[in-house]
Amino acid sequence: MHPVALLIAIAVLAVTIVLIFVQRRLSRKKNPIIGLIIPVVYLLLSSVIGLILTGGAPFWQYLRWFLISNIPTVVYLLIYFFVRYKLKQNNDLDKMKAAVPSQHRAALLFRSCADTSGQKSRRVTDTRVNLYFQSFQGLDIL
Repeated sequence: MHPVALLIAIAVLAVTIVLIFVQRRLSRKKNPIIGLIIPVVYLLLSSVIGLILTGGAPFWQYLRWFLISNIPTVVYLLIYFFVRYKLKQNNDLDKMKAAVPSQHRAALLFRSCADTSGQKSRRVTDTRVNLYFQSFQGLDIL
């Protein structure tokens, strides 16, 4: 392999790795549109470059170029949707933790650790379930 080609390949790989980390960071922002910047830029660049390179060629050649050059766009969109999904899960979990007062959580933990006898343990479990559902009565998640 020619040394210049090797340097170009290493530079492209380094830029791609940096862009993946930047995409992940942008996807975590509160405003969801910020995470779509890199995929949209890639989509527009691949469209314009494809039109320039395949100027007089048949449509199928442009389509082939478009599909191949948008593989990074798909990767960045997958990163975006995965990060946004994880953020939504974490936010929902935080809301659920905030809905159950800390005294109830401590009481539930104490009761479940302290009681290990047969019938009494069943009553404690029923009480724990009732307290859990009572804490969510005012929310719209059930």
